Amino acid sequence: MPHERRHFIRVHFDAPALLTTADDTLSVQVLDLSLKGALVSLAPGM
Repeated sequence: MPHERRHFIRVHFDAPALLTTADDTLSVQVLDLSLKGALVSLAPGM
C-alpha cells in the first residue's frame, strides 16, 4: 500500500460552482474538498 502524503483528509463533494479569477468566471464541478483546497473540473463544453 503506497504511503499517503496528504496532511488533510479529502472529502468527496459533487456540486456545480463558479470559479472567479481576475479575468474570467468559469463554470466548474467541485469533486472534493479539504482544509487547504478543492479539486475542481471544468464543466462539459468549457
